[in-house]
Order: sequence, then structure tokens, then C-alpha cells
Amino acid sequence: MNDQIIKIPRKREFLTLLGGFSFLTIFLLVTFDILEFSDAQRIDLMYLGIFHVFLIGLMGFCLFLTIPDFLLIYTKEGIRRPSVKGYKLMRWSEINAAALNVTFWRGTRVVLSSDSKKIVINSQLFANADEAIAEIRKRIPEDKWK
Repeated sequence: MNDQIIKIPRKREFLTLLGGFSFLTIFLLVTFDILEFSDAQRIDLMYLGIFHVFLIGLMGFCLFLTIPDFLLIYTKEGIRRPSVKGYKLMRWSEINAAALNVTFWRGTRVVLSSDSKKIVINSQLFANADEAIAEIRKRIPEDKWK
């Protein structure tokens, strides 16, 4: 990877997610330690176990959805997005359509499409959303924006 990486300042939500996951882990450890020394009945332990499995699954699902957004890499060549098979590159020249999607609950998102790929970039991940969108905008010709 000889590309020069474009530095776009990001927020620190990734650390927040890791902190939340750490909190959940501590919660589970403390809960199981308390239950180990209590006189709880077997049925209570079963329901508590089901609840904890649900919480772990929910946290894992949330991490699965958000981590690729945090690991996007912007280079002079294009955007690299992680996937199960490694990073996939969408070159700036491959982009056929680009649009700004503004919603109340998700904020501004940049949708980039090529023939075979689509990348949605959430502007809430950046310290300065306007600056990040301007950086992406200057790499894509104006005729491709909707």
C-alpha cells in the first residue's frame, strides 16, 4: 500500500464503543461472581444467562455494523473499506454517482456508487463534518454529484 493517506480528523466514538464493551464485560464478570456466591435458584440463573447471551449478541451485532465505518481509509487513489475478505478499494475514478443524503436521525451521509460497489460514509464520524465532506467532494467531479 504505497498510497498517501488523506488525514481527515475523526471523532473518538471508537474508544467509546470499546469502553462500552469493556463495561459490558465487567458487568458480566461481576454478575456471575455475585450469583456464584448467592442462593439463587436454578431457574433464575437460566433467565439471567439468556439475558446475558442476548446482551452479548446485541453488542456484537452493533460492533459488526459500526467497525467498518471506523476503519475506512481515505487515500489519494480512493477509499478502502474493510470486509470479511480484506480491504476493498473504490477508486475515485470508478465512482459513477455521488450524493448527499440528509436525514434527521442519521445526519448527513455521503453515498458513493460505482458499477460493483457502494459505500455509505456517515459524516457523524468526523470531528468536522463539513470539512470531511468538502475533502471528499473535491476528489469527485461535480457532474457525478446528484
